[in-house]
Amino acid sequence: MNPLLLLLVPPLSALLIAGWILFWTVVSQLRWSHFYRRIGEESPSLGSLGWLRFYIRTLEAALELIWWAFVHLFQDGLRRPSGPQTGPPVLCVHGFHMTGTSMWGIRRHLETRGRPTRAVFLGSPYQSAEVYAKPLARAMRDLQLHFRGEGFDVVAHSMGGLITRKVLAEDPDLAAGARRIVTLGSPHHGTGLLSWIRFGPVYQMMSLESDFIRELPDFRESAPAAQVTTVATEQDLVVYPVSSCHLAGSREVTFEGLGHLGLLTEPEALAVVAEALPPTVQPDS
Repeated sequence: MNPLLLLLVPPLSALLIAGWILFWTVVSQLRWSHFYRRIGEESPSLGSLGWLRFYIRTLEAALELIWWAFVHLFQDGLRRPSGPQTGPPVLCVHGFHMTGTSMWGIRRHLETRGRPTRAVFLGSPYQSAEVYAKPLARAMRDLQLHFRGEGFDVVAHSMGGLITRKVLAEDPDLAAGARRIVTLGSPHHGTGLLSWIRFGPVYQMMSLESDFIRELPDFRESAPAAQVTTVATEQDLVVYPVSSCHLAGSREVTFEGLGHLGLLTEPEALAVVAEALPPTVQPDS
């Protein structure tokens, strides 16, 4: 092969990946805008410069997640902080079309604050909630075994919030161990994105018409002792409308200008997660 071509392969690959991400962001925004027009509401706008920043931040978040997927593959297991432990372990639950590596930024942020963390791989996409619930329940039981009497906290992104609700609703012992729960962009009431897709397990689980969601207890019922924070962003092009991300009885946080992926990577989102999971033991005690 021509040496010049070898030098061009990495930049060309990066351009193709960036182009693909931007293409799907544009398509998603068109669907998002169409949904708001269809229900007779004005979509949350950012202005021209705001949308430009949004696209740049979305691209950066996507590339960072891709990097983590390669660098931190097979690192979902328990990680302990290098310094004193300041609270119970945190179980990090990924969303649809992702893996445990997508939670790496949150894990690293919490570990620097003294929290043990563990991620979980729920399984490949396009499966039922029943399939996804099994590895999550096993991970919760493992944490209860290793940290007897301490309980555990949960940070769940997107679909992971629904699977967390399912597991806690079906296992009172696990629900009793859940102390604090943070969901990031989770379609607690479904998402308008699936108005374009009306078949399959994804539609059945996360559409606005989902019987699964209607019958799924919220955390007030399944884990009444847990403190719950639900986080959304007005420009979430995957889960919308924004009210779908919030649950009654939870502390609600809504960002402006972040995308669905930015909830996993942006400093302000990581700060909200850390604030929602405060230390139970001071580092110098």
